Amino acid sequence: MGKSNRSINPADALRKKQRKRELKKNKEERKRARETVLAKKDVGRVKSEIARLEHLEYCKSTYWFHVRAQAAYAVRMQEHEKKHEGEARTLVYDPKSGKFVPAKRKGK
Repeated sequence: MGKSNRSINPADALRKKQRKRELKKNKEERKRARETVLAKKDVGRVKSEIARLEHLEYCKSTYWFHVRAQAAYAVRMQEHEKKHEGEARTLVYDPKSGKFVPAKRKGK
């Protein structure tokens, strides 16, 4: 059974119509209230907040520039270390002479 075939009680219809009118009125009041608040809002405060955020963004970008530079330096140092790692394995410290001497390889 659908509701389309039924008729609404006249009192209920009136209340429904009033409620609809009231909701529309409240919506308009809220809209006007928001507009008045925005009209009275301090623009200087908002502009200073924007300037502060832009400055933070600039500082953040310079910070990330330094972080990237440090990361690149670390990669270069790792490559340098890998290159010289083979040399370090061929030399061992001889306590008798107090020097690094070529390591004796097993099997050769």
